[in-house]
Amino acid sequence: MKWLENNVVVGRFPLPQEIKNSNYDVLINVSDENIIYCSETAFKNNKQYYWFPLSEGLRDIGINSIYGSLQILHLCEINNLKVYLHCHAGQIVVKLFTIAIIT
Repeated sequence: MKWLENNVVVGRFPLPQEIKNSNYDVLINVSDENIIYCSETAFKNNKQYYWFPLSEGLRDIGINSIYGSLQILHLCEINNLKVYLHCHAGQIVVKLFTIAIIT
Protein backbone atom coordinates (compact mmCIF):
# COMPACT_ATOMS: atom_id res chain seq x y z
CA MET A 1 0.00 0.00 0.00
CA LYS A 2 2.92 2.35 0.66
CA TRP A 3 4.08 2.05 -2.96
CA LEU A 4 0.60 2.97 -4.14
CA GLU A 5 0.42 6.05 -1.93
CA ASN A 6 3.89 7.28 -2.93
CA ASN A 7 4.06 6.36 -6.62
CA VAL A 8 0.61 6.53 -8.21
CA VAL A 9 -1.16 9.76 -9.11
CA VAL A 10 -4.69 9.72 -10.52
CA GLY A 11 -6.08 12.52 -12.66
CA ARG A 12 -7.30 13.87 -15.98
CA PHE A 13 -5.69 13.77 -19.44
CA PRO A 14 -2.25 15.32 -19.04
CA LEU A 15 -1.11 18.09 -21.36
CA PRO A 16 2.04 17.53 -23.44
CA GLN A 17 4.13 19.89 -21.30
CA GLU A 18 2.93 18.13 -18.14
CA ILE A 19 4.01 14.77 -19.55
CA LYS A 20 7.37 16.14 -20.66
CA ASN A 21 8.12 17.77 -17.29
CA SER A 22 6.78 14.93 -15.15
CA ASN A 23 8.77 12.38 -13.19
CA TYR A 24 6.39 9.56 -14.17
CA ASP A 25 7.88 6.45 -15.71
CA VAL A 26 4.53 5.09 -16.89
CA LEU A 27 1.27 6.70 -17.94
CA ILE A 28 -1.91 4.59 -18.05
CA ASN A 29 -4.97 5.89 -19.90
CA VAL A 30 -8.28 4.24 -18.98
CA SER A 31 -10.49 6.68 -20.86
CA ASP A 32 -12.73 5.57 -23.69
CA GLU A 33 -10.86 8.15 -25.77
CA ASN A 34 -7.24 7.96 -26.84
CA ILE A 35 -5.67 11.37 -27.38
CA ILE A 36 -2.65 10.71 -29.56
CA TYR A 37 -0.53 13.58 -28.21
CA CYS A 38 -0.34 11.82 -24.85
CA SER A 39 1.28 8.67 -26.18
CA GLU A 40 3.47 10.54 -28.66
CA THR A 41 4.79 12.89 -25.99
CA ALA A 42 5.35 10.04 -23.55
CA PHE A 43 7.30 7.98 -26.09
CA LYS A 44 9.41 10.99 -27.16
CA ASN A 45 10.35 11.49 -23.50
CA ASN A 46 11.24 7.84 -22.77
CA LYS A 47 8.08 7.12 -20.80
CA GLN A 48 5.85 4.07 -21.18
CA TYR A 49 2.25 4.69 -22.20
CA TYR A 50 -0.66 2.24 -22.08
CA TRP A 51 -4.27 2.66 -23.16
CA PHE A 52 -6.94 0.42 -21.67
CA PRO A 53 -10.26 1.87 -22.84
CA LEU A 54 -13.09 1.86 -20.34
CA SER A 55 -16.56 3.01 -21.26
CA GLU A 56 -17.20 6.17 -19.31
CA GLY A 57 -20.86 6.34 -20.27
CA LEU A 58 -22.14 2.79 -20.37
CA ARG A 59 -22.91 0.37 -17.60
CA ASP A 60 -20.49 -2.26 -18.94
CA ILE A 61 -17.15 -0.53 -18.46
CA GLY A 62 -14.94 -3.41 -19.59
CA ILE A 63 -13.42 -5.87 -17.15
CA ASN A 64 -10.56 -6.68 -19.57
CA SER A 65 -9.32 -3.11 -19.42
CA ILE A 66 -9.47 -3.10 -15.63
CA TYR A 67 -7.50 -6.35 -15.52
CA GLY A 68 -4.91 -5.10 -18.03
CA SER A 69 -4.31 -1.84 -16.22
CA LEU A 70 -4.02 -3.61 -12.86
CA GLN A 71 -1.42 -5.94 -14.39
CA ILE A 72 0.65 -2.92 -15.50
CA LEU A 73 0.25 -1.35 -12.05
CA HIS A 74 1.51 -4.58 -10.50
CA LEU A 75 4.60 -4.60 -12.75
CA CYS A 76 5.21 -0.95 -11.89
CA GLU A 77 5.05 -1.82 -8.19
CA ILE A 78 7.56 -4.66 -8.62
CA ASN A 79 9.93 -2.27 -10.43
CA ASN A 80 9.20 0.70 -8.14
CA LEU A 81 8.09 2.93 -11.02
CA LYS A 82 6.11 6.17 -10.78
CA VAL A 83 2.71 6.04 -12.49
CA TYR A 84 0.16 8.58 -13.71
CA LEU A 85 -3.24 6.90 -14.09
CA HIS A 86 -5.86 8.91 -15.96
CA CYS A 87 -9.18 8.99 -17.72
CA HIS A 88 -10.62 11.94 -19.61
CA ALA A 89 -11.65 14.17 -16.71
CA GLY A 90 -10.20 12.21 -13.81
CA GLN A 91 -13.53 11.29 -12.24
CA ILE A 92 -14.24 7.72 -13.36
CA VAL A 93 -10.75 6.41 -12.77
CA VAL A 94 -10.67 7.61 -9.17
CA LYS A 95 -13.85 5.73 -8.25
CA LEU A 96 -13.02 2.66 -10.27
CA PHE A 97 -9.51 2.00 -9.09
CA THR A 98 -10.23 2.89 -5.51
CA ILE A 99 -12.75 0.04 -5.52
CA ALA A 100 -10.52 -2.35 -7.52
CA ILE A 101 -7.43 -1.80 -5.39
CA ILE A 102 -9.19 -1.95 -2.04
CA THR A 103 -11.07 -5.20 -2.82
